[in-house]
Parts: sequence; C-alpha cells; structure tokens
Amino acid sequence: MVKAFRYNRDQTDLITKFKTIVYRFKTKIMDTKKFELVIDGVPYEVKAKPFMFNDELRFSISYNDSEEYIFARDAEAGELIAIDSNAADIPDNLEEAISEKLSNATV
Repeated sequence: MVKAFRYNRDQTDLITKFKTIVYRFKTKIMDTKKFELVIDGVPYEVKAKPFMFNDELRFSISYNDSEEYIFARDAEAGELIAIDSNAADIPDNLEEAISEKLSNATV
C-alpha cells in the first residue's frame, strides 16, 4: 500500500515561492521585444514575440508593420533564421541583424 506524501508548511511555502519565481521568469522571457535597426540607411522597427514550439524557442517577427515571419535556431548554422514560406521576402542583411540581436538577447 502506498501512502500519500504530504508536504509540511515550510516545504509548501518554498514550493509556492519557487513556482512564483519560475512563472515571473517565464513571463519576462516571453514578453514581446521591440527594437530599432538601421541597415544601409534604412530604418526598421522590429517586434519579436518569443514562443515555444516542441520545446524549442522560436520568434514571431514583424518589421515596419509587415506580416509576421517565424525565426528558429538552425543547429548547423548556429544562428536564428527565418523558416516560414515567406522567408525569402526578408532582406538578407535584415535577417542577419535580427538574428544577431535576438541571439545576444537570449544568451
């Protein structure tokens, strides 16, 4: 017969505090990030919304109120790249700058 395990009050308080810290940390990480880039004299206002997909951190990216693009980490290249069907629409130098900015922010 298996007995039910019960936490004492100190353990319960500690677990509650830990859960609160984890929740706040996850919430902070998953906030939308906004930043500006100027590439070849062209200003870009970038919005990056992180989300989890199959235990992998990805980003929904838009710039200058464009449609959204999905960025994910490419294991071979070791950087974030646009992976959706419209990825070819993003200028290469902008994609590289966004990847670098997000990589530095998430390391």
